Amino acid sequence: GSVDEWVKDAPGWIKVRTVLQDVTGALAHLHVNHVVHSDIKPPNILVGPGERGKLADFDISVDSRIRTTQQYLVTTRVRVGWTAGFEAPELQQTGSTAATDMFALGKTLSQLREWCIDEESATSAGDVDDLVRVLTANAGAQRPSADAAANHAFFKPLLAFRREQTSNCCICLELKRHSEGAVCAEGHLTCTGCMQGHVHTCAGQELRLLREREGRVSCPNRGQLGCSAAPFSDSELGHTVSAEVFDRYLKARMHHLESIVREAMEEDVERRMNEELERLRTLDEGQRKVLVARRYVEEEVLTSKCPRC
Repeated sequence: GSVDEWVKDAPGWIKVRTVLQDVTGALAHLHVNHVVHSDIKPPNILVGPGERGKLADFDISVDSRIRTTQQYLVTTRVRVGWTAGFEAPELQQTGSTAATDMFALGKTLSQLREWCIDEESATSAGDVDDLVRVLTANAGAQRPSADAAANHAFFKPLLAFRREQTSNCCICLELKRHSEGAVCAEGHLTCTGCMQGHVHTCAGQELRLLREREGRVSCPNRGQLGCSAAPFSDSELGHTVSAEVFDRYLKARMHHLESIVREAMEEDVERRMNEELERLRTLDEGQRKVLVARRYVEEEVLTSKCPRC
């Protein structure tokens, strides 16, 4: 169910913060891919198996590069997509952006405040309030990115808690502490040894497969085994695998991104050529003669050439 209903059963502050950390990680994944959710609020945060958080309701999500995904074109004809009480001050002027998503996340956290506080910690309430404060700053430029927010003191207690948790590795099935590997947003542990092999294999795949994964590495259970967690962050992989394997992963990501840039450049050249051909086709005979004469002047008369050539 949604997080606002789930917290009524008093799951405990650790679990509530874990759900919010999952959502922050999901936002980081969306934003790095230029997608803005546009409607972050408690009813759109679902708590799934293993009490892990997931984002829902992408009906008015926005591609921040072209400003058109799903219902955005229809929505913006009459209004900007948002929910009252979660809208950033600049929303009506800028439309949905990563910064407006972060503002809505701050408002969401403020609504869940009482369930996020560790009563045994003198600094717990202050950490909650500080994260709300920075996320809901009036100026969008002053708000942290999702990646930066994930490193706020609000989430620090989860690290110590997770280090002591144990699970069976989803590859070798051996019981390991969570500090001995990486855990996806759905709670699947991949131990360090198995993650080494998993990342090494993923980084060596052909370009077609790299593109399907956007150059990133996901939980080994993704796909046929049903895990839908966002890919591991670069930071998670960097802390889990060796420097050699991490370097191989970064080179594979660079190869993927370079191929996208090359294709975009080729498409741009092809578009320009087609536009020029179409323009030439529409010229009448008189215009063509003028164009030929102009090019002759530019290339033969105004351009200095060797007399012997």
